[in-house]
Amino acid sequence: MRDKSTKLVIGYTSNITLTNVTFHVGETARRRVLKEKRKNVHAFIEGDIETKRRFSPSGQRITYNPYLYTVFFQVNNNDRPAYTAERVTVRGKSIRAVGIN
Repeated sequence: MRDKSTKLVIGYTSNITLTNVTFHVGETARRRVLKEKRKNVHAFIEGDIETKRRFSPSGQRITYNPYLYTVFFQVNNNDRPAYTAERVTVRGKSIRAVGIN
């Protein structure tokens, strides 16, 4: 987790719910992954941390694979792109989203 204004790391978690979400992919770094066949951090999910209530991991499954697509995409929904979402729940390696655009 990074602070939006300072960009400093403020914590780590594998379980979180975010609202007003945007999915980001750094294209230059993604191309480097394709060229070098080595992982690097170039994709992330940005949003507001939901602190008032807990959501169950429901909604459409979202994933990212730099070798297949240039954006995050919806699994089992014709691999439609995911650019924004109303709410995202991350539980371990599982990402679920509601209100996807």
